[in-house]
Amino acid sequence: MRVKALWSREYAQARLFAWAVPIVYFLTLGLVRMNTWLFSDLTSVNARLAAIGQEANPVLAAYGTGSFGSMGRAWLALGFFVLALVQIGVERRNGSQEQLFALPFSRRQIYMHKWMFGAALLTVSVVLNHLIDMAVVASSPISPYFSLSYHLSEMGYTWLLLAAVYTLALFIGTFTGTVAAQTGLSFLALMFPPAFTLILRESLEIQGYDLSVRAGDLVQPGTLDRWTDRLNAAAYIAIPHEELSWTLAAGLLILLALSLWLGVLSYERNRTERNGKLVIFNGWERFIRGVFIVCASMVAGLFAANALDLDRRIAYDIGLVAGFAIFWWILRMAERVWRRA
Repeated sequence: MRVKALWSREYAQARLFAWAVPIVYFLTLGLVRMNTWLFSDLTSVNARLAAIGQEANPVLAAYGTGSFGSMGRAWLALGFFVLALVQIGVERRNGSQEQLFALPFSRRQIYMHKWMFGAALLTVSVVLNHLIDMAVVASSPISPYFSLSYHLSEMGYTWLLLAAVYTLALFIGTFTGTVAAQTGLSFLALMFPPAFTLILRESLEIQGYDLSVRAGDLVQPGTLDRWTDRLNAAAYIAIPHEELSWTLAAGLLILLALSLWLGVLSYERNRTERNGKLVIFNGWERFIRGVFIVCASMVAGLFAANALDLDRRIAYDIGLVAGFAIFWWILRMAERVWRRA
């Protein structure tokens, strides 16, 4: 149930986004389409139309295979990432979270109103701008190639992708104690999976595990290679229209639902006295520390395997053990300094 006081508070806190986000999306989608087909000189338009007519799939060619949508998604992803920082991280820093928790509302209500505000802003921005885009295409020289299914699939995918990114960033804010920690871990959450699979693949190959799939003389990507591609966030933003699928949509929906559920659970257990720390839950902090040490050790092993004049497997093992010891010691020293401060 919507609480007017919480809704008004979210709007007052992020009213700049309420106006800026739809405008930015228009500048990267609708206006670009207008400049391409309505405001260009007739010679350029006719040349592009002639090129489209020679394509195997003229509809996709007319829409630029979704490149305009990719540009808009990139800017919106950045905008909603910053919105998540404002809604969670900035509240911790300026002390308004304590005042918010003192209001006669449950933390679940508070968190859900934050998410609903972001989801509503995303919905209005996406639907409004795609309606404008549809009107531009229908009134432009490429109107014979107008495709309602194209617009609906682009609109649905854009909403799902950005809602998942926003919800993930909001969830990360519930267990980080500073704006910097929320920013850093949010970026890591998007960049870490493909980087980790790449590091793991190289490490396993040095240990003698051939992960390539061979069919005769052809070498095809193995399982880890495919996962590296699937977990690349940038690829989801810039994905060509022809690669959209229900499987992809289902994966984004699962990520959205899981992030929302975990975000509610974490926010309900927030301890304001731990604001300012890297992570406000001790268990999560130990987990993140462990992941960092393991990954840094593997990177040290890869460096040693390429730098030392030894057998690559032996050099990797030396670098792995040395890296583990060094990075564990660094984190222990940093933790002691932090506690004294």
